[in-house]
Amino acid sequence: MIGDFIINASILVTFLFIYFQLLQTSFIKKQKKMTKTIFIGVAGGILTLLLMTFSIQANDTTIIDLRHIPLLISTIFGGWLSLFITWFANITIRFSMGITPSSISNLIGMTLISLAYLAIHFKVHNLWKKTFLMILTSNTIFLILTYSLIPDKVYFIQLNLIFWPTLFGAGFFTVYLFDFMKKIHHKYDEYEKFAVRDPLTGLFNIRKFDEKMNELTQGKEMMPFALMVIDIDYFKNINDTYGHPNGDMVLAQLGRLLQDSCGTTNFVFRNGGEEFTIIMPECLHHSAKAVAEKLRKSIADHRFAIDHERKYITLTVSIGVALFPYSSKNTDGLYKLADLALYEAKNSGRNQVKISHPGADSVPLKMQASSK
Repeated sequence: MIGDFIINASILVTFLFIYFQLLQTSFIKKQKKMTKTIFIGVAGGILTLLLMTFSIQANDTTIIDLRHIPLLISTIFGGWLSLFITWFANITIRFSMGITPSSISNLIGMTLISLAYLAIHFKVHNLWKKTFLMILTSNTIFLILTYSLIPDKVYFIQLNLIFWPTLFGAGFFTVYLFDFMKKIHHKYDEYEKFAVRDPLTGLFNIRKFDEKMNELTQGKEMMPFALMVIDIDYFKNINDTYGHPNGDMVLAQLGRLLQDSCGTTNFVFRNGGEEFTIIMPECLHHSAKAVAEKLRKSIADHRFAIDHERKYITLTVSIGVALFPYSSKNTDGLYKLADLALYEAKNSGRNQVKISHPGADSVPLKMQASSK
């Protein structure tokens, strides 16, 4: 019997490992919260099937296993919908094995356990206290139901003496493992995100900027694009006057403003400090100048909240623009020309746009790499 419970526990651990591997696939990551909740419930149903397949035959009609644990996990980490899906799978699988007093007892027991789990889940917030109360409830209901199903009371006592500590041990270990792996994968997602994202503004960072520039200038089919370098005028004065936390608030708001203004077809980056860049694919000389001017004006007109939105300030930006392949046909040269145009804007009085003039406006819209 102990060996059978060890097999059940091994199935739990193996299944959790596979579950979290699936959770890291791009398909699952893209899904909405409701879909992920359903996924937990379905996973709980599959785990229930595996546990029942390797269950312990207590007598001719009664099988015993750790099917309570999928209900436990679904409730704690998925909520009522996940619990319902797992409960439904549990009942369906058990009745598919035959309609017997044991399967009817399973229906009553699993329903009572599920209702108790929900009540505990909503009333108790501490994870380990919640887990303890849920397992204690499961064991108590199991004790009551098996008393009527197992006539041999010596065997009944032996069974419960093994089942109680096994369910407590397996239950706590499974919850610990699930919680631990969930935190690990959450941290992994954060590291993966911030490898290409600036944590303050949520915009792409300098690493992603380099990748995108190389992609657009060295791909098989290169497209004209405009590079815009933006720098906040007198940003040091903002930090000195209002403090660095307020300066960070301004940077975050400017990042959102730039993202909202550029839409989904352009790429916005924070390259560091108060410098931002925007890559605008298929943007030619005349439209790049118009977009930059519109953006400069919208920033100058915007009121930036500081001191927890108790005060508002305004600011201006200087913008330098260069165009690929008109200004330069390589990444470093293009950035340098945009940066020089930015400094020209700064030296000319700030709050203005300067553009690195293209060599020709007649370059085809699409250029093959061989024509470089």
